[in-house]
Parts: sequence; C-alpha cells; structure tokens
Amino acid sequence: MTKEQNPFEVPGNEELWSFEISDYLEILGTNKSFEVPRYDVTIPKKYDAAGNEIPRNILCTMRLMVDDWGKITCVEDNGNEKFRVDLSLESNPLEADANGGHSVWEQSAIKNLTAGSYFFVFEHQNIQLDPESSNRAVFIYGINMQEIDPNAAENNK
Repeated sequence: MTKEQNPFEVPGNEELWSFEISDYLEILGTNKSFEVPRYDVTIPKKYDAAGNEIPRNILCTMRLMVDDWGKITCVEDNGNEKFRVDLSLESNPLEADANGGHSVWEQSAIKNLTAGSYFFVFEHQNIQLDPESSNRAVFIYGINMQEIDPNAAENNK
C-alpha cells in the first residue's frame, strides 16, 4: 500500500515534535528534601522546502505531586519565566497544616510554547518532623511537550 492509499495516515504527523520526562521520588522516614537538577530543552525551528521558518505550536503540560512543598518553573533561555506549577509554602501559606507542612497534593499547568530554548527548575521542601521516622518526602513530576498538528482541523473535515 502506498502512502497515498493509506487512509489511516494523517499527512504531516511524521514531522511532529514531542518530548517527555517524568520521575517518581519518594522516601519514607526522612526529613530530607529532594534535589532535582535543572533540565534544558530546545524546541527546534522548522522550515519548509523554500527555507522559510514554519511556526511551531507546542503544548507543554507540567504536573507535580508533592509532600510537603514544591515547584516547577519553565523559563526561557533569556531568563524570562513562561509559567509554573507552584505548590510552595510562600504561595500557599493558608494550606499549611499544624506542623507547617502539607500532605500529598498535586497541581498541573498547561501553556503553548514556540521554537526556542527553555529550562525547567525544580524545587522541593520537606518539613522537619520529630521523630524523623514519621515523615515522608514525595516529589513526583512530569513534563510533556507535544507539537499540535497545524493541519489537524483541516484533516478532520
């Protein structure tokens, strides 16, 4: 069957860009916080046959589940913050329990990005409990970046 004969293939999908990272970090019986290194991502530019740049529309979803406090921030290479998932004590002081912490909770955020360089900054803060054996540290995150097919609406008619 040739490409033209395949009714299940959507034109252009072979060139759609995507990226995903995730991790599940959990330790029982600790007062320590996780240190997750910064992660750099470059969304490459796309060009047509004539060499003209084709705009890219990348849907970026960030998810965070944390005990006690945490944050993920997406930053452009020039230092400008694009968006964040913020479960920090500074942004949510009324959420703190009697010990100054928070049980496992989660939040997501979605933003459209374009071609360029970005980095993600991860922050985790686990409160100090006595005895330490009664504490837990949780930092579960996921970042998914998927190019939106500019022809999708046209192909679904």
